[in-house]
Amino acid sequence: MKKIRGSISVEVALGLPVLILTVFAWFDLCVMSYAFAVSDHALNVATSETKKLGKVGGGTAEDYEGYVESALVTSSGILFPLVVKADSVKTDVHYFKNIDSLSTCSDKYKNIDDCPGVNKKPKNMAIAIYSLSFQYKPVFSYFLEPMNIKREVIAIQEYERCKFKVGPGDHCE
Repeated sequence: MKKIRGSISVEVALGLPVLILTVFAWFDLCVMSYAFAVSDHALNVATSETKKLGKVGGGTAEDYEGYVESALVTSSGILFPLVVKADSVKTDVHYFKNIDSLSTCSDKYKNIDDCPGVNKKPKNMAIAIYSLSFQYKPVFSYFLEPMNIKREVIAIQEYERCKFKVGPGDHCE
């Protein structure tokens, strides 16, 4: 029987690049999952902190959108800025007077900005939709294209609701 020389070299030459590409693709998917999880966590933390802002009994309307943006920066993690383009991060808050206007806007309008029941001012608006959108850029761009990601959280504005007054004072119009 004749010895076959170089067969291992050929197998390594053909198999190693495939193995390396598979590991890189797996790593890229793990980082993408991390970015999605961190964005979900950051938006949830920002929403839970922001919805409780305000004062019982009225006063000035709070800058909820500004608070969301600052809370996202503090709770987004270390790796998030590396895989998300900083200039692509956009937060938006839409306010609704009641559940009926929210239901109407979500059922009948594809773009929420076109709905007449949505408001950009928080005064006396009990329900808010906090939105976070950003562009995810993959670590290894040969597998995935950059993609736009959008996350939304619906929350009750603790100090903007009129139906259940908290504390003394009537701040509802």
